[in-house]
Amino acid sequence: MTHTTSNGTNGKRPRNGGPRSRIDWPAAFAHYLELPPPRTYRAVAEHFGVSDTAVRQHARAEGWDEKVAALEAQAAQKLERQAVRTLEQRMADTIRVADRLRHVALHEDSEIDPAVAVRSLPRYVHLELLHAGEATDRVEYAEVERALSGLVERALRHMGAEERQAFLNDLAGGQA
Repeated sequence: MTHTTSNGTNGKRPRNGGPRSRIDWPAAFAHYLELPPPRTYRAVAEHFGVSDTAVRQHARAEGWDEKVAALEAQAAQKLERQAVRTLEQRMADTIRVADRLRHVALHEDSEIDPAVAVRSLPRYVHLELLHAGEATDRVEYAEVERALSGLVERALRHMGAEERQAFLNDLAGGQA
């Protein structure tokens, strides 16, 4: 795919030895940002038909690597906030189910079979303890939180910009 530059050319130097065409540097940076890790200036240079030295010099002058790192950190923070919101919603649902099961087990005026509620209640109480941050016989809430955070950070490092946005949208239930 060839990009048109600000001067209307395709970014390649004319073969007749004429003046170099100017490339659209914001578009070049956007392309660099969208590349999957490990990103290279050479890939940008090939895409826009310019030398990798020109791209490298411009990228250093404009701080592309620092900008990418900052944008990825922002994306990770946003993803973590969305994951926490999603987790909070699931925790609230679990607590509502545990409360309902308790009610069924303790009262006879329920449409749910009390025997089923009594068998299910220990699992939901266990989850409720996890959500409250209490230690259980299997895992602590903090361990789950650390594992989720690490997983999210690793996943973001291996995604291009479009994949990252789709992933964030999916986590937010299509609300991002």
